[in-house]
Amino acid sequence: MVLFITKYKIFLCGLDNSGKTSILNLIKKLPNPGDTSPTIRFQIDDAIIKEIEFVIWDAPGQVIYRNKWKDNTIGTQIFCFILDIQTPERFEEAKGVLEDILNEEENANIPLVFCFHKIDIPDGKKNIPQAKDMFNPESMKDRQLHYLETSIMNPDSILKLEELFVKIIEDK
Repeated sequence: MVLFITKYKIFLCGLDNSGKTSILNLIKKLPNPGDTSPTIRFQIDDAIIKEIEFVIWDAPGQVIYRNKWKDNTIGTQIFCFILDIQTPERFEEAKGVLEDILNEEENANIPLVFCFHKIDIPDGKKNIPQAKDMFNPESMKDRQLHYLETSIMNPDSILKLEELFVKIIEDK
């Protein structure tokens, strides 16, 4: 008897220094999740969340690597975009990057989880209204869309993120 194991692909993306790898490290239950260096190649890790197997692709966010995103979104079931809310001067850049990836024909209808990240930082919190205005549903086309406020300093927010991944897959 051959047993096939289905792993659901999450494509974790955002600008450089947005906190993608730190979130992934918390999902993987690593100590010191925020102790990271810049991601310079796709980091691909398995995670089991509530008995569902995921493969999480942590995309490098620097400009020189973003052109590789398109080829690596194939087979994605969930996009997870991380926005560093403490850098409002980069919101326009982040919006353009997100729209580029979502506007690819093969990425139509893939659910999007949008994380307003680093919510624990007081200066960042004041940027939430501006970020929510800029990243509104109209700009995200016709797709399942979920917003979360996350912080690696608040593990409950990452648990909510994990629960959302599971719910999206279970609802398919």
